Amino acid sequence: MAYALLWLEALGVSLLLVATLTACTARLRRAGPLVALYALAVFGLLAVHAGAVGVVGYLAMAHSIGRSLFAPVLGLAVCVGVGVFVLCRRGLRCRQDGTRPAASWPRGRLAVVLAAAVAVHAVTFWNLDLAARQRLGTLRTEAGALAMSVAPARVPDRDNAAILYEQAFDRLGPYNKPLAGWQEKWNDWLEPNSTAFDAGDAEFAAFLKQHEPTLRLLRLGAGKPGCYFELEYHDPGLDMIITPPVHFRRAARLLALAARSRAAAGDALGALGDVRTMFVLAEHTASGPLLIAMLSAIGIDRIAFDTLRAVLPPGGPAEAQLAAVRVEPSVSYRRLFQRALRMEEAFRLTCYAAFDGRRGEAGPLWEHGGLPRPVLAAYRVFLLDDDLASHYRLSAEYAALATKPYHQTVGQWRRIEDQIVDGPIGLLTRMLMPALAAASKRAAEGDAVRGVARTALAALRCRAAQGAWPGTLEELVGDDLPAVPRDPFDGRPLRWKRTERGMVVYSIGPDGTDDGGAPFDRKTRAGDIAFDLPDR
Repeated sequence: MAYALLWLEALGVSLLLVATLTACTARLRRAGPLVALYALAVFGLLAVHAGAVGVVGYLAMAHSIGRSLFAPVLGLAVCVGVGVFVLCRRGLRCRQDGTRPAASWPRGRLAVVLAAAVAVHAVTFWNLDLAARQRLGTLRTEAGALAMSVAPARVPDRDNAAILYEQAFDRLGPYNKPLAGWQEKWNDWLEPNSTAFDAGDAEFAAFLKQHEPTLRLLRLGAGKPGCYFELEYHDPGLDMIITPPVHFRRAARLLALAARSRAAAGDALGALGDVRTMFVLAEHTASGPLLIAMLSAIGIDRIAFDTLRAVLPPGGPAEAQLAAVRVEPSVSYRRLFQRALRMEEAFRLTCYAAFDGRRGEAGPLWEHGGLPRPVLAAYRVFLLDDDLASHYRLSAEYAALATKPYHQTVGQWRRIEDQIVDGPIGLLTRMLMPALAAASKRAAEGDAVRGVARTALAALRCRAAQGAWPGTLEELVGDDLPAVPRDPFDGRPLRWKRTERGMVVYSIGPDGTDDGGAPFDRKTRAGDIAFDLPDR
């Protein structure tokens, strides 16, 4: 109803403006600059309406934005054009005595009515904008409640690993600064199956000795039962995307190098203990309900997985050595992904709320050289409802898909991504809604890595205890392996087979193809997530 009133008022203001200008122009005896100004004003008004039709039509046709606005805007432009034609023709047509009908129109009354119509139109628009800003204000509360619903429980300081991690991160230095020029060597040494690692490098030994206090802090932190970083979950914003996940990745790489150094020195127990620290580090990283934290944790798990394969002693570790490493079976990246989606929704709601026009630390975009106030007001009045509707719809679809196993939803994730690119969704939603198909695949990859690592460790324990590999993975089921993990990429149990390299336990990997345990190629994203267990 309010939009219909706004449409009628816009039509009335446009026609009253033309009628008033026509009445004034009709009294002129001869053509002159004022007649030119009249023509310019009339054509300018028509150009404004035509431009509105063009902009709305472009957004609707090219980007599927504001399709519901096109018909009203086009109808208004047509009505204004017809009205202008009728007023100009009837008002400016010359009579036989040389006068024009519009000369008798009451200019003063028309001007007063025009002023009143403009005021009423402005009040109607202001009321609609006020209602929209009030709705945006409630989004802040909704975003805070949503973020608090997934916030981790506060941990007592004596049990909080974050305190020790922060001390370790301070020793590592700025997250964007390579450690004493070692970044390139790290990249070479930490590649799976790399032969570039040189534990006898004197500079490397000095580097590890320099960071021994950092390593001790990380190992102590991994022994704590919880990890809680102070974040303002009640007021979620982009400032919550902080650097600890980056620090965690650097800490994991340092631990990986330390584990390889220990393994090269014959300290298999210490090397496997550092691998255990890395797996716990990933769990602590994922304790924050942020998508970037979950993705960082998956990356850390991958580093730990590759390091575990690299540090296994020849002939296999003994039972006492295997006791130093364990992969927690209760960690599920699928569940962590569901939680991260809720926090992502809270972030988006906070971004919507920033369009309420208020000044503040997380002020609206126009404060930073972006959108001016009139554009913000027009967005709030005409586009906000459609934007929020598409946001809630897509968020609900994402949340529903995240509860299902990845192999059942691959096609549906792609369909939503196509909808975000080409579908009828809001302007801001198109900019803010992330394409999460890749993140869902990464979550499945993280679950596969942890499942394969747990199964491989169970097989190593079986061989250390019994002197032979198990015939099937079901023989490993026990306290350390409550059940044979399912492969997230096809829903079947993990594979176990003999190859020329020995035994291998594997997931078919993100390409969805069973390559018989072939090593995973990170560049082509092909191959299997496999853990080789050589007969040696």
